[in-house]
Amino acid sequence: MIESLNIRNYRLFKELNLPKFARVNLITGKNNTGKSALLEAVRLYAKSIDGGLLREILEYRQENREDPTGISKGIVRHLFYQRQLPDCDEDGIILESNKKFHIRTVGYAVRENADGEVTRKILSRQPVLSSHTSDFLDEDIEIYLAFEDSEQQVHRLFPIAIASDRLRRLYSPPFRRSKRKSSQYCLC
Repeated sequence: MIESLNIRNYRLFKELNLPKFARVNLITGKNNTGKSALLEAVRLYAKSIDGGLLREILEYRQENREDPTGISKGIVRHLFYQRQLPDCDEDGIILESNKKFHIRTVGYAVRENADGEVTRKILSRQPVLSSHTSDFLDEDIEIYLAFEDSEQQVHRLFPIAIASDRLRRLYSPPFRRSKRKSSQYCLC
């Protein structure tokens, strides 16, 4: 049983601390005040977040219009506070009680070898430094919505942006982060 829950950056909740749950809880309020969002957050926490569950929540709310390329940036932003995807070095959705779950954007450097084998290397949560520039010149960068569990293991859920040669030319040399607040392409 969940005894308490702290919710940060989920839908309309910048921060919501529920210090005590009972065996039976009654949630009331006017329309569009967060009752369903609260139940979704409890469900995400109780079911140990996965991509299928997030898609199910988005479908239920009819927020599941997906780009034909399979890139989900436009739909997953609905899950975050003020519908803004966080930059890769910012906190995303945090659900915590006796364990902590963190949903955030994560950047991966992607390299394909001559045999067609693809390897992904998680990039730092800090902005890409010019000292790292040479490491990524022959790699694409993918941004995923990811779930970080209480043991700080990162699990990719689904892609939200792909940065390839076209984008790299805009940022190099050296790599620079976009000054725009939207995380359309965050290099982190």
